[in-house]
Formats: sequence, C-alpha cells, structure tokens
Amino acid sequence: MIDKGDRVLVGLSGGADSVALLLNLNKYRLERGDFSLTAIHVNHNLRETALRDQNYAVSLCESLDVPLIIRSVDVEGYVRKHHLSTEEAARELRYREYASLNMDKIAVGHHMNDVSETVIMNICRGSGIHGMCGIAPINGKIIRPLINISRGEIEAYLAKKNMTFCVDETNLSTDYTRNRIRLEVLPCLSDRINNRAIEHIASIGSDALLVNDFIESELNKVADKVITFTADYPDSLSAEDTLQPKVIVNRAEFLSCHELLQRELILKAFELITPHRKDITRRHVDAVCKLTRHKGSGTLDLPYNLCAEATYESVILRAKAPTDSPNSSFLDTGTEVNTGIDTEKLVREGSLAVKVNDFCNLKFKLFPKGDVDYTRPLEYTKCFDYDKINSRLCVRTRRSGDYIVINDKGDRQSIKAYMVNEKIERDKRDKVLLLASGSRIIWVIGHRIGADVKISESTTRILMVEVD
Repeated sequence: MIDKGDRVLVGLSGGADSVALLLNLNKYRLERGDFSLTAIHVNHNLRETALRDQNYAVSLCESLDVPLIIRSVDVEGYVRKHHLSTEEAARELRYREYASLNMDKIAVGHHMNDVSETVIMNICRGSGIHGMCGIAPINGKIIRPLINISRGEIEAYLAKKNMTFCVDETNLSTDYTRNRIRLEVLPCLSDRINNRAIEHIASIGSDALLVNDFIESELNKVADKVITFTADYPDSLSAEDTLQPKVIVNRAEFLSCHELLQRELILKAFELITPHRKDITRRHVDAVCKLTRHKGSGTLDLPYNLCAEATYESVILRAKAPTDSPNSSFLDTGTEVNTGIDTEKLVREGSLAVKVNDFCNLKFKLFPKGDVDYTRPLEYTKCFDYDKINSRLCVRTRRSGDYIVINDKGDRQSIKAYMVNEKIERDKRDKVLLLASGSRIIWVIGHRIGADVKISESTTRILMVEVD
C-alpha cells in the first residue's frame, strides 16, 4: 500500500479506528524510515464535543511527533446547499480537504466491521454486485490498512496499549441506518447465528470485488458500442441555456449483451449522467432494463430529477425538462391549425395555399387526371382522388377516434395504432400534422395516405397537396 518516498496523510478523527491506524502507521514509518507521515483532523462543527476531539488529536500527534493539519468545515451549510444527508455532506467535505493537500497516499481507518455494515446496508437498500463489494482496500490514493481487522481487535489493541480515544456520541444513536446495523444487526448475527458472521460477510465483500473486476473488464469491451454520452442545447435557445447532458443506450447492441452486463451497462449510464448513486437502487436499474427490452416507446421517472425515455432505437437517460409532460407539444392534441379548406375557391381557382404555422404551409392544387404525373412517390407531396373526399378538410393534430383506411377492403386502423406500428416516437405523436376529413385521416403528413382516397382508373379529378 505504501511505496518508498510516499507522503502519507492519515485521517485522524480521534475515534478508536483512526487512533489505532495512526499508531500502527507511525510504528511502521519508524521501522522503515522511507516514507513521511502527516495527520489531518477535520472538524465538522456538528457536536458540542467537536472541540474536545480536535484537542485530543493535537495532543496525540504532539506525543508521537507527527505533524497535524486541522481543517474546519461547515457541514450544515453544505447540506442546505447540496440537499445531501449530514453523513454524505460530512464525507464529501472531509475527502475534499484530504485531496486538497495533494499527498501520495491517504490512509483512512475503515475496518472489517465497516465492510460488513456496508454490504448489509447496500443489500437491504436493493443494491447489486456493486453494493456487495463493500469497501475496497485501495481506491486510487485512498488506502485502508485496517480493512481485514475487526472492531473488536482494534479495541483490544488499544486497551493493551492503555490508549484512550474519543467516542462520537452520535454513533450510539439508532436514528441512523448504519448505526442500527452496527448496534443491533451485526451483534445479533454474531451472538445468535455465527460468531464469525462479520468475517464471513466481509469475505463475501472481498469476493464480490473480484467478480466486479471481471465484470468491469467485460463491460469495457462493449460499453462504447452500447452507450454514448452526449450533450445538446435545448430546442429553444436563450442566453441562459446550457448544454444538457444525456446518455443514449443503443437498444440493438444492448439486447445482444448478457443479462448481467445489461444491468451493469445501465449502472454505467447512471454514473455518466449523475455523480450521485445513493438513491439509484436495483429497482431503478431493473426498470430501465425493462424499458430498454420492451418494444415501443415510453418514459420512466427516476431519482435526482432524471428520466429514461425509450425511442424505437434507443433509450435516453437525461435530466427532466421543466416542460416534460405526457403530451407536451407545440400544439395541443386535436388542435386544428386551419379551420377548413375553402373547397369552393379551390374548385374555382384550381389552387389554394394554407398556412399551418410559422414553419409550414400547404399548397393545394386541383387537376384533371390527365394533367399531372401522380405516380412519382414523394414524401411531402401527395395526390388524392378528390371526388372520394366527401366532407370538409382541415389540418390538425390527432384526437380520439381518428382512423385511417389501410387497404382496398376498407379496413380501418386507429391513428394511435398506426403511429405505434410505424414506430413514431411517443413524444412526437402529438406533433404530427394530419389532413383530416372529420375523424377520417386522409394523410398522415410525412407518412402515408388513406387507401380509400388513392387514385384509381375511375378517378377524374386529382387533388395534389404539397408541404412547403
């Protein structure tokens, strides 16, 4: 864990774990003589006894001739600003202070009981293999020399050396989940199930670390093909707009992976989109996996103001926009953008222009059958048998009861079913313009026309409609 020439920083709270850690590392330093040792005490200013702990750290380091750095942080202010739990905020601030000193190694006092507590807590919260990994002995610059030592062994060691230590009274309260596991669950398992239960649970955590390393190596082989991280500007730009990050999961590549890797890929997607993982549980991962495997479109609300949005080719993880709603659109469902086509004028003049919105106009032209080439397949220009349209035309978005005739037999299909079958994404269905005659849809603009208005041998007049 410690190499020659390393500058090692020791986190010293004053509790039993950190005191035992400092004593052993100082002994090790004196024996080896090839690395330096500095202690740091971070005062969280949360308890009346916080100054007592700080003074104890000063006294201990003076007795050992170990340099001590003292830092004071505002945990309560950080909680209010970042909406974290007190425990999360204290940890983030503490490790931020550690990192600011730019040491080669940072030694902290986690031990075997901490591993068991973490494994049990994560399993109960609904974690997968990642949670079972517990706490890694080495994580970048962070080292945990006591990770294979139990809390009982640490306290016995300090008692043998007649060393006092500070007791954080908040650790004796069962108001916190971790404390309840430490004070109630682990003693019950050790006393009533197996006296080596803590050791066995920690061993599972070690095994899970190896399994996780293997999964990571397999994950790295496929991640780039399955997951894409990108950032876009919102649709309507203003001076205040910023890039909106999102993660795109390729459905086809995702489905080609083993089910275990699928779950890990979704976890990786979460890691890319949010720095927080505490409230992302197995339930959320499984829900996104299910959404990705499910054919069609859909949306899913997630913690940290995130959502997952399924399209026909991908699932997108992103932050929810303020305007997100099931039917958000530039037009309300069923909105008529033109009150009706003036057929008398069309017949009289042979042409007509209709403004749909600021971005789209429709041009209507009426011809005798022999005067126009109606056989060319164009996406945004369609030809119809005008005499088969027997009621007022209008341009609008979809509404309940809409249908389109899909074959020469006159079979009907609801517009909703048609859009699903054509894989028109859910959030775009209420934006698709329709040329309608009552509830009968003549043309799903940009897509197909109704089979009942197609040109036939008996057609005499052709209506050409062009999107401009």
